[in-house]
Amino acid sequence: MNNVSRIRMDVFNVVQGFTSVALIDISSSEQFQRAHIRSAMSFPFERLQLLAKGWRVEDIAPKELQGRIRSATRIILTAIDPSPLDSARSLLAPCVRCPVDTFPDMPSFADSYPFLITRHGAADNTRLPNLVLPNLLIGNHRCLNPEVVTRMGIDLAISVASECPPPDGIGQTAHVPLDDVPTQVLGADFWTLANDVLKAVVAGRTVLIVCNMGISRSATLVIAVLLMLGRCRSVDSAWAELKQARPFVRPNEGFIAQLKQRFVGLAAEE
Repeated sequence: MNNVSRIRMDVFNVVQGFTSVALIDISSSEQFQRAHIRSAMSFPFERLQLLAKGWRVEDIAPKELQGRIRSATRIILTAIDPSPLDSARSLLAPCVRCPVDTFPDMPSFADSYPFLITRHGAADNTRLPNLVLPNLLIGNHRCLNPEVVTRMGIDLAISVASECPPPDGIGQTAHVPLDDVPTQVLGADFWTLANDVLKAVVAGRTVLIVCNMGISRSATLVIAVLLMLGRCRSVDSAWAELKQARPFVRPNEGFIAQLKQRFVGLAAEE
């Protein structure tokens, strides 16, 4: 079995849970958020370069990634931009006890494992949203079409993606443009919209919330609404409830931090 074949088998085993291979994405934080690679840990190449300056993995890696590296039988590095992969392998290899491999390039990774790239996932390609509550739904931009709005009985269709304004001809809509980056501030417009969704849901109206992929920005708004409804007492519990309806939702770390800051009182009351 050649090296590429072995790596592909290892990646398959990661998904199946048959091995402790660590799949690590060394793209920039912004690229990682856009890529939405399932089962991958984010570890930007810029931080990995600190190893060349005498830093330890323990000094620069989050605890979850430290644990993944320590227990790994093999480490596979991926990146949207493949150019730093070989350098990253040479930096990381002396610091770990298991083999370190790189996947040849991101397009071949996506072609071989479309189920690891959420934008290719079958659940993301459907035009039908997921039901969070009887009258609260979440989906991707494909859900913003007259057929879905009519079929699902949507009273209010909301987009929180800057690149996906609601189209004409689908009834009442709202749009708060957000970028899916950790530095995006959830400002007054976002919280006004969250309050409007709360009122609509309480009044029995059916609300659809979407972003480009239905993974990060829309999930952030839904989590906020679940907390405002009093269904959950913490951001983590609201996220867990949402994942029961749409398992692959993953707000970026900046959104999660802002939600936790906003609802810190609820967590303290638990």
